[in-house]
Amino acid sequence: MKKFKTFFLVMICLLSNISCGIITYQYLPPVTGISTSMNSQAEVRLPDAADVISFYFLNGRYPYISIANFSGAYFDRYEVHYKIYMSNEQGLVAITDADRTRINPQLQNDFAALDKLTQSKTSVGNNTFRDMGFYELNYDVAYNLVRSNGYGAFTLKPANGYFINSNDLTEEISTTLNADVKTITKTGNFVYTYASLYIVCFNFDDQNLSRFYSSPALINTFFLPAPPSNILITQLNLYALVNNYADDNWNGTWTTAANPITTATITLGRTKYFYFSARNLPSDATTKALTATSSDVSIAEIDYAKNRPPSMLDDLEAFVVKGINNGTVTIKVEAMDGSNVSTSFELEVVP
Repeated sequence: MKKFKTFFLVMICLLSNISCGIITYQYLPPVTGISTSMNSQAEVRLPDAADVISFYFLNGRYPYISIANFSGAYFDRYEVHYKIYMSNEQGLVAITDADRTRINPQLQNDFAALDKLTQSKTSVGNNTFRDMGFYELNYDVAYNLVRSNGYGAFTLKPANGYFINSNDLTEEISTTLNADVKTITKTGNFVYTYASLYIVCFNFDDQNLSRFYSSPALINTFFLPAPPSNILITQLNLYALVNNYADDNWNGTWTTAANPITTATITLGRTKYFYFSARNLPSDATTKALTATSSDVSIAEIDYAKNRPPSMLDDLEAFVVKGINNGTVTIKVEAMDGSNVSTSFELEVVP
């Protein structure tokens, strides 16, 4: 998935007493260079300055303007707005009105309303998408396209916001949870989802202090895929993260070197800390989260805060155990992916 970048293309400066900026006549050129492939791909070619000039000429707008008149951007940026639709139909390509109605009747209603604006080739008001339940497409730090939470108006589930079909996405829809999804009455045991995306040019009217868009252009109606196959953990291996884990006078030096725990019992001084990790196999397991427990927290406990090296804070496979009182406990590490895979070692706390 690609990030939609901000492009600065065209700014018109009238050769009169009006200063450069937003022209009083609000009219923005729509995006027309869109090609699609079935319900899974789309390519959007953003117009260059020559395209925009040609558009104005062909539509009788500012026929006296040439490329030489353009010195910046006539609009601020492009925006992509989306809406997700639940459906009982799998893998349809939304080409005809009948296709869209089969997917979800609301998809056809929304398409018809926005298509009128597309054909009119006029600017669109600020609340057009918002009033129809569309939201602006976002992207995460890895430039994956993700859903919007309506600027904090509702919660996303799943929290990562990816455009992937799942029970979390469809099982509960309200104004405060997954409000970007349009429901449908289920007729089977499983429900599918589609996302309809529109691209517009965006600008801000300085005179009227309002947002407005170009007429919308449909990118595609995408069939959202199911989550990838779940790969379970099959084995856990224990490693010490200290230079000499048998030394109860450990001096605080830790290491990321893989020192396999091979002794039957680890000896730890009371009030001392022992750093260890459990590495899972296979390495491409879907869920790598692990949990560690002590059989007797009065003797030793898992400590998630104290004396933990900063580089370990985000490592779900690394743990710290603290000796509290004399005695022997079992430290157990277990996978949290439902595989029931676990491993353990004995820890003796001494004075």
